[in-house]
Amino acid sequence: MAAELIGGVNGYKYKTPDYNIEVYTFDPSSDAYLTAEKDGTVIMEGFGSFPAYAHKGMVLMQTDNLPQEVIDLFNAM
Repeated sequence: MAAELIGGVNGYKYKTPDYNIEVYTFDPSSDAYLTAEKDGTVIMEGFGSFPAYAHKGMVLMQTDNLPQEVIDLFNAM
């Protein structure tokens, strides 16, 4: 999805055979990022909230099949 739809600045999607990784950069002082950090969700206007991990101005979208290894790498950045 376009980063602007969730309040982000830039976004990247990586596809693997088993799962997708979506990482977005945010202005760390923005309301959208602060919500992601506090509540563990990002909000897409008209579509609701989606679970996410926030760390150092970045957001990793949470999916059911995202391996813990990917989450750990994201948090180590």
